[in-house]
Amino acid sequence: MVALNDTTKYCYDGDQVIAEFNESDIIQRRFFYGPGIDEPICMYAGTLGQYYYYHYDGLGSVVALTDSDGAVVETYSYDAFGGPTIRNSAGMVISESSVGNPYMFTGRRLDDETGLYYYRARYYNPSIGRFISRDPILVPIIDFRGHFWMLEILMSRPHALTPYTYCINNPINLLDPEGLKPQTPGCDLFPDFLETACVGGCCDQHDYCYVVNNCDMSSWWSDSDDCPLAAEDCDRCNKQVVSCIRRCIFW
Repeated sequence: MVALNDTTKYCYDGDQVIAEFNESDIIQRRFFYGPGIDEPICMYAGTLGQYYYYHYDGLGSVVALTDSDGAVVETYSYDAFGGPTIRNSAGMVISESSVGNPYMFTGRRLDDETGLYYYRARYYNPSIGRFISRDPILVPIIDFRGHFWMLEILMSRPHALTPYTYCINNPINLLDPEGLKPQTPGCDLFPDFLETACVGGCCDQHDYCYVVNNCDMSSWWSDSDDCPLAAEDCDRCNKQVVSCIRRCIFW
């Protein structure tokens, strides 16, 4: 726990915090990450002189922390929108991490004082399932009718009409590590070695298209005779991602 009058200095590597120091420049915590974003593997708690290791669920949320002996130190569970419940090694509910672990829902940092998650571009309140500020990409521009939306933004980002919504109200399947755009954990179409930034962007667009049109992977081989309109929308999603990935690989 950090007192209200304490100062914490954060050291970043790109978008990720790799160390925290107090006002006397004494290290408080160090973090070691995997290859993906929001994938802490290990935390060194300098004040305790201990290493702790992270364990995840399929969404990338931290569900347990173990020590160097493999003993469970804390466990974490969440409601649908990320409200955390922390338990100690005895299974008792505690108000905050006893070892200073900040990473919880979808691998993001939880601020103990405010109860908000830091999603880089903005903060998220799990108690109401909303960001506390609007999507910063949605630049208000007044058109000739007096509306504050750009047509191209509305077409590419349908959630623009609800700019405070977290993951299109689908928090159990989607992520938003930058606080800018919902996406699924990884690419559903290609193995990791093909997931360049370009291909990953194609996959994000495809996954978003699937969510908006209520599609699933069966649309690749199903004619969906029972719902031809839905089949048309899903087929459009698939054709778009194929064209996008071709440009990434061959252009």
